[in-house]
Amino acid sequence: MNFIDTISQIDQRLYHAHRAAMNCEDLMMHYYDRGYEIKIDTKSYDSASGLAAEDSPELVKLGPDKFCDRICREYLTLLYPEFGFVGEESFEESELKKEIFWCVDPICGSMGYKKKTGFFGTSVALVDRKRGPILGALNCPVPKIGGIASLEAGKTLYYGSKQNTNSGGLRVLISANRKNSEPFLEMLNLLNPSETGYQESIPTKSMNVLLGSYDLHFNLPRDFQGGSPKIWDLAASQVFYDVEGMYLTDFRGGRLDLTGKNGYRYSDGYIMAKDRKILDLCLEAFEKIK
Repeated sequence: MNFIDTISQIDQRLYHAHRAAMNCEDLMMHYYDRGYEIKIDTKSYDSASGLAAEDSPELVKLGPDKFCDRICREYLTLLYPEFGFVGEESFEESELKKEIFWCVDPICGSMGYKKKTGFFGTSVALVDRKRGPILGALNCPVPKIGGIASLEAGKTLYYGSKQNTNSGGLRVLISANRKNSEPFLEMLNLLNPSETGYQESIPTKSMNVLLGSYDLHFNLPRDFQGGSPKIWDLAASQVFYDVEGMYLTDFRGGRLDLTGKNGYRYSDGYIMAKDRKILDLCLEAFEKIK
């Protein structure tokens, strides 16, 4: 049985989440080497991020972002008109109040897309307002890795190579946009990793931990020059980590509230860790820089 047939048997909603992500791939790769609109929202610039406005992933808005958001919205709301739709490029806060809603980041890693590093991807989740994310799809077109996860079925499926090798040391992955930030450098010094990777996109970083290429990815709280991820950045990943028995937490080691009931911004940072030992190492290092 092939990948698509297997998804269909698990959950038709999951199949369509995956299909929406693949529709985004077709569209974003069409524009990848072509000209497209780039806007910098300097009115929202916050110097606390430690980034120049033109280098801030939160301020750079790309034409293909809007196109991918639109194609996901039209596809998913046509099939499931009873569900809400929370998309990064067409966000309306009222949609968070729906009992069930799609949660989509059409191009997570706008800077990776803009700079052509290959580190960008799509995140699609279905969120139950009482339980949080219940299914998700991640797709990263350039490294050709991704997968689907269903909390209700207790299953994940991946495409791309799953790495089980370990160099014997800690392998850490952080945002390329934060690589010169002093708090991040201090954290790395305390963690003393054997390998450090830098990427722009949450889906690629999430997948690399899930597939075993890295042991840990973290984004420090806003007060420590970290970013402010939104619900659409993390919702799909949460399902994978739940099903796999891995950890996606804040910097208190607690579960993130991804139901939408308490808003959609997360300024307390997050950690993606392959096991409890790695999570504790990260939390202990953070206590030393607070």
